[in-house]
Amino acid sequence: MFPDHPGNSHLGLSLDLASKAIPASEIAHVYRKHRTQVRGVPWGSAVISSLFDLGTYEEAELIRKKLEACMVGVVLGGDEADFALGAALNPEAQRAFGVRDSDGVIVDKFEPGMFVHAEGGKDVKFNQPAATGSYEGYKRASLHTIAAGFHIPYLLLSHDLSCANYASSKMGFGPFIRMIEALQWQFVIPMLLQPMWEWFCEAAFLAGSIPSSDIPVNWMTPRMYSADPEKDARATVLEVRNGLKPLSTAIGERGYDADEVLDEYAATNKKLDDRKLVFDSDPRKQSANGQKQAPGDGGGSTPPE
Repeated sequence: MFPDHPGNSHLGLSLDLASKAIPASEIAHVYRKHRTQVRGVPWGSAVISSLFDLGTYEEAELIRKKLEACMVGVVLGGDEADFALGAALNPEAQRAFGVRDSDGVIVDKFEPGMFVHAEGGKDVKFNQPAATGSYEGYKRASLHTIAAGFHIPYLLLSHDLSCANYASSKMGFGPFIRMIEALQWQFVIPMLLQPMWEWFCEAAFLAGSIPSSDIPVNWMTPRMYSADPEKDARATVLEVRNGLKPLSTAIGERGYDADEVLDEYAATNKKLDDRKLVFDSDPRKQSANGQKQAPGDGGGSTPPE
């Protein structure tokens, strides 16, 4: 591996671009394990050929359209007899059959907006570009295959919202979010983030910045996208109120540290009580229906006036 990133060359730094062997223990290798492949398989390798075919198809379609736009009209309609008669009347004008421009020069390359002449031509025929209705369907079907190969929803790959609705988004993003969570906790955190944290703590310990290199860490993943945040929030409230999920777990699922959030709530509530302020968002004073809570009903007490 290169000791320095080659992209830093534009900064004018003296870089060491000679690759050197790095011990495997010093590299965080993140990959999905397979029974027949101990080093991992590239993500999306199953649809590499589909990507190439789609790119080739788009290139061929573009070239076809360019060729259709090159030639405007051809003057034709003559035959070999007309050419022979003209050659007999004027032997000096004898020339081979071919397609020529208005100056009589043989045309071997077409350009947009030009007219070409066939020998003995008497009529003008314009080219008619053929309309292809299969381009959009083929591209959409190919993108569906590619999205499945990369394990992501078609919507995220193509940004095509023409066939999307709430139900399809909900059904499509549900399995995708569960897969991302599995990747985060089974691959990214244990195979990348945890080694990086241990290396950081080891370097800080050797530098004398911390008393020990064994520092525990609590990983929290970012909050996932929700197609309907209101319904998801109501479902979370029901799970917490019915004892199916601890409040700290519900807070952690949104990417926050539960202790920090609760400490912040306690500090905020104290500030509100000190200032004798009551908001509808305070469950100690107001219910979800906007009714005033009796002392003790909301888990707290009304401060003295």
